[in-house]
Amino acid sequence: MKSLKRISLGALFALVSTSVFAADYTASLSVKDITATPGGTGTIDIVLANTDPEVTIIQFNLTVPEGVTPSVKNSEIEKLRNIATASAKLQDDGSYKYLFETEDEETLVDVNEEGSVVVSIPVKFSEGFAGGEGKLTNIVIAGAKGHKDPSLVVSFNFTVGAETEKITLAKEYNTYVPAKALDFSGVEGITAYYVTAVTATEATLTEATTVAAGEGIILKGTAEAEYEVPVASGEVAKNDENLLKTSGIAVNDYILYDGKFVLCSDGELAEGKAYLPASAFTAGAKIINIVFGGESTGINEVQKSEADGAIYNLSGMRVSKTQKGVYIMNGRKVIVK
Repeated sequence: MKSLKRISLGALFALVSTSVFAADYTASLSVKDITATPGGTGTIDIVLANTDPEVTIIQFNLTVPEGVTPSVKNSEIEKLRNIATASAKLQDDGSYKYLFETEDEETLVDVNEEGSVVVSIPVKFSEGFAGGEGKLTNIVIAGAKGHKDPSLVVSFNFTVGAETEKITLAKEYNTYVPAKALDFSGVEGITAYYVTAVTATEATLTEATTVAAGEGIILKGTAEAEYEVPVASGEVAKNDENLLKTSGIAVNDYILYDGKFVLCSDGELAEGKAYLPASAFTAGAKIINIVFGGESTGINEVQKSEADGAIYNLSGMRVSKTQKGVYIMNGRKVIVK
């Protein structure tokens, strides 16, 4: 068979209608199974495995289950491996016809026999999406040896996964108010806490595995890392012992800053954040350290400055001289009488 260079779409359809294809054609398409989140987004990754060196056109009809809406916009479809253009249109039978082409007839799709993702089609899932099967039909791969048998069908599955909430931490310690009830029990690298007790200088944290929607919590993790936390199954009640609040902040309440609670000077609270009200304890300290299992973050930060000669009070503040009380000097507690 003669080598096929770039051909018009009309000519391609005419070629398909003749059902002419090479028996030894070596290119094939496949689609990776997709884990879907109801109400979320995803991608359909089209994989081309190829030993034919001259593929320039890929075409197929995409059929998806109810509740899936694929993009038909060239600007939204990610094109890889020298594929330059894409066109798509909804058909009368409910399928979507896609055509992908390289830049010109001299530019070839750059893949190998193991296969590579050549295009990623964005999709949206409805809130009630329950999964199902997708298909590629009327497949055409134009290249040196002709095209695939258009009777071939490539099937793949949409599986509904656990709904998650994506959380990006700005710092190691953060306050957070989840939009939905969350389950942190199986998520590595991030831990949720309630504030369950306070003194004049310390706030005690208690680990939380599941938290209610709209409840203020403290999250500890890696700064600038993103986590996907599963939405909790069933109803989750708010913890009555949690002292963190999410609204009604006033001047002299406390907000979290660098692992410590500090006085709020302007009475404003960022959206999605929580605070510690001064009414929860006998307030007055400028800094309230947070405590994990008896160890204060403020004191821990002081201990890192080993033998530097500096003096700190129990709030983690550096002082120039001492009076009666307890201080941190060279990483150790010292009582001044």
